[in-house]
Amino acid sequence: MFTDRNEFLSQMESVISSLEIAKDLNIHTDFFHGGSVINSSKINYIYQYIDDVFMDYFFRTYDFKEIIFPKGFCYEQITPKGIVHPDSDIIIHLNHLYDRCTFANNIWRLFGLDNYLFTVFPKNGFIKQFYLNRKIFGLHTECGVLLNEIPFNKDLDEYLDRYYTGKSCINQQFRGIEVLRYAKFLYEECEHSIYNCHPSYQLKIHNFSRGFSQIRESHLFGEYTIEDILFIYALLTDKFILNEDAFLLSICYCLGNKIENDILATFIGYETLTQDYHIIEPYICSKDLYLRFASHTNSKAFKFNNINDAIDSVQLFEQERVSLIRIGNTMPLPYLYKKLYN
Repeated sequence: MFTDRNEFLSQMESVISSLEIAKDLNIHTDFFHGGSVINSSKINYIYQYIDDVFMDYFFRTYDFKEIIFPKGFCYEQITPKGIVHPDSDIIIHLNHLYDRCTFANNIWRLFGLDNYLFTVFPKNGFIKQFYLNRKIFGLHTECGVLLNEIPFNKDLDEYLDRYYTGKSCINQQFRGIEVLRYAKFLYEECEHSIYNCHPSYQLKIHNFSRGFSQIRESHLFGEYTIEDILFIYALLTDKFILNEDAFLLSICYCLGNKIENDILATFIGYETLTQDYHIIEPYICSKDLYLRFASHTNSKAFKFNNINDAIDSVQLFEQERVSLIRIGNTMPLPYLYKKLYN
């Protein structure tokens, strides 16, 4: 969200003031010394926090269509009472936090763990072609992520070499446009040299991309296509940031010449209209940032207790407790949600 040095300093000064941590961080001494960042760990925590507020605002305010997981296609539903195993259709509203967590967790299971989709798409070459991992978000929550054994990251390396002279970090000010640009690069310019040198990859990639083509236009889950569903999952788990482990790399490769996507286009429009920090300023909660610096086991300020198999209670000193969803929660902002809905 930041471009040049002066804009960065101005924006961060506002952020730090809003977070009431000006006594702990000085933008001129902590962030820059002769133009070089010298306190990267603090900056990364702040960046990630601000980005989560930014992304959460999109998911809370955009008018998403309903997503319907038919009976038998959602093994775990995340609720205030913990994880339940539904025996009927589940309707997902992405504006709601518990539904978002259920969605992210269930897509991970459907495409990487469970066999339900094979009843509709037998022997599909895209489904369950990932290996499973879990990623930590904000130190205290986790979500399942889908990783690919096919080295799609080599295409990303070629893209970075071509347009960013080998830098490993892409400017994320307009990440939606960057994703679109990368997808076009894959179809129009990329040499895919790693796959040409290793014939064994060619068959895997053919089956994988063909499997995606067979299911991408399916409306199994309601008005959204499966392609849309997977883009939403990538937005939740990757935040549309291109890196070597991103699920997004697999999707971008499979798009081929059909690059346009409604979810991606919507997010590009959102980014274009929300570059001003003041739009999200009302949703900044300093305690949510403090939480990201706290050890889950050794913090002297925060206490964590299990409420059930999906939720913790969090208490700062002797203040009121808040609920923190542990599973499927890619934007942990418990104090903001306490403020908004209690």
